Amino acid sequence: MKNIKLILLLLTVLLITSCNDYLDVVPDNIPTIEKSFSTRDEAEKYLFTCYWYIPRHSSITENPAFVGADEYYITKMYLDQYAVYARYIAMGGQSVMSPYCDYWTGNNKAKNLFRGISDCNIFLENAGRIPNISEQERNRWIAEVTFLKAYYHFWLIRMYGPIPIKDKNVPVFGNEDEVRPYRNTLDECFHYVDSLMGDAINSNYLPEIIDNQAQELGRVTKGIALMARAEILLTAASPLFNGNTDYSRFTDKRGVEIFCPNKTEEEKKQKWIDAQNACRAAVEDAEKTGHQLYEFSSVKYSNLSAATRGKMSIRNAVCEKESQNPEIIWGNTNSLVMELQREAIPRGLEPTKDKSTLHCSNHAVPMKIAELFYTKNGVPITEDKTWNYENRFNIRTSVAADKYYIKQGYKSAEFNFDRETRYYADLAFDGAVWFGQGTVDENNPIYVQAKAGQSASTSIDNSWNETGFWPKKMVHFESVVGNSGGNATWVQYPFPVYRLANLYLMYAEAINEAEGPEGQNSADLFKYIDLVRARAGLKGVKESWD
Repeated sequence: MKNIKLILLLLTVLLITSCNDYLDVVPDNIPTIEKSFSTRDEAEKYLFTCYWYIPRHSSITENPAFVGADEYYITKMYLDQYAVYARYIAMGGQSVMSPYCDYWTGNNKAKNLFRGISDCNIFLENAGRIPNISEQERNRWIAEVTFLKAYYHFWLIRMYGPIPIKDKNVPVFGNEDEVRPYRNTLDECFHYVDSLMGDAINSNYLPEIIDNQAQELGRVTKGIALMARAEILLTAASPLFNGNTDYSRFTDKRGVEIFCPNKTEEEKKQKWIDAQNACRAAVEDAEKTGHQLYEFSSVKYSNLSAATRGKMSIRNAVCEKESQNPEIIWGNTNSLVMELQREAIPRGLEPTKDKSTLHCSNHAVPMKIAELFYTKNGVPITEDKTWNYENRFNIRTSVAADKYYIKQGYKSAEFNFDRETRYYADLAFDGAVWFGQGTVDENNPIYVQAKAGQSASTSIDNSWNETGFWPKKMVHFESVVGNSGGNATWVQYPFPVYRLANLYLMYAEAINEAEGPEGQNSADLFKYIDLVRARAGLKGVKESWD
């Protein structure tokens, strides 16, 4: 009996030992942290892993900014077929238990940004031991990952308000306070992100421009970081986050008011002053490095009218690639625009293809957004005394003076006439001239035909527009849709996250809020608004409103 017990004991010890040996073995092809930083090439792979978490700005399923509000509309068929969860947010269907576009956990069409921050932390902790790399390159990589770490924190703050700051990764055997941290206050969150972004900028290792665009376009520059900092501080100054008393009773279990709602007017104003200073720094850097508002000046299309050239200057400011577009400050090369183009283009633009069954045209613009565009005089349609607001839905026939905007001789709504250039550049509607789709003859243009029974009307289940307005600004003019879904050619372009026009308007807003139109920097306020307006063919703010 004793021998049997001894044998069983020995078998147990051997079994436990063999299990321990098995658990100590790392399977082949599973990267370890040591291996990831053992060579320059392996470390560079980890650097690009940190970049991978940048949200796909052009994705209608991953970016709730498109259909999570009321600026963009999609058909029910498209919503169900592609599981565009962000649309349910706009419909009041957001869930507490399983949120849509959940960048906190990486569920429901989103990336896990806390995991992205963890990968950034791992990189920053191990960057010092990468071999065979110059200190210049090492420090550049560190600055890039510091930017990404700040940007991911900012994206989460913008979505969730106060979050737990993840400056260091939690130890494997961390205690409960480390594993389940409290959220930091909103002011602490913004201060941390601003400080982190400042570290990336002040390191002086981020390049001013990308010289090797074939291999490095999309990587972080100093100008991108400066504009990101301006956006961070402008967001912190906005009424949504800056002393918002709607969140007065939001406290954690310690009794801490995490939204910091109690601010004096001086404290709130200081936020705008900080944003103004950050915007000014970003503007100065952008102009110093050669960024300017895009103007369409193609030699290939040199005989275009001023009207068409004006439309293309606005449209191509979004669609033209960064290498040919000095307005782009940051184009997300990991988020190429294709689906947005396909679904923004009306079906049947050419008469020979009016029977096309191509899956397209499902993205629409609500009329309330179309109403926000100004008249040709540069003021809202409700303010222009010369514009026929009361009869805006009457039918009117286009004449020769309208031919570059609305097909001459075509009947369309009065609503579409005598609007600013941006209206015709950004939107398509019944009768709208469409420059592109393989046709660039201004005297014999293709145009949208959207009345009942016409080619762009709601006659095909997988290809129709619910509002009668298409977001044309997303479609590159050289993209061409073939017949019956075939022979489509898409000119894809990186989604423009940051443009100079955005920055100019951000700077003007910050000046207005910090000082008002009579402040010491009022000249800059009107200067930068009017630069954007001039590109759109509008007179200055003061002249237009006077």
